[in-house]
Amino acid sequence: MLPDIAPQLDCLQPPQLRGWPRLQAQLVDRIKRAALRQLHVSAAGERLLLRIYLIGEEATEQTLQRELIAERPEWLIRQMDQHLAEEQRHARVFATALAERGATQSASEPD
Repeated sequence: MLPDIAPQLDCLQPPQLRGWPRLQAQLVDRIKRAALRQLHVSAAGERLLLRIYLIGEEATEQTLQRELIAERPEWLIRQMDQHLAEEQRHARVFATALAERGATQSASEPD
């Protein structure tokens, strides 16, 4: 039986905001949500978001390819190879979505 780790995770929860910090967080959240909605309804905004996601996937892929630990256990090699394959698949999906939306700029070069 696994131990209950919930009490240990309580210390990882963000503090409850009160007063001005709480209002400020709510206002920032509203602004970000409105901006994301505007990005999603325009073709250019959608391409921008896809490009950002693709750059993130490619960066993770490059990092995984550079992770060369001298004596890795077999289970870690399998896990890293699986993670790399997933990141490569994600990058292909984003690149395809960008091409379908007429993106002409290299995805690895942000605006």
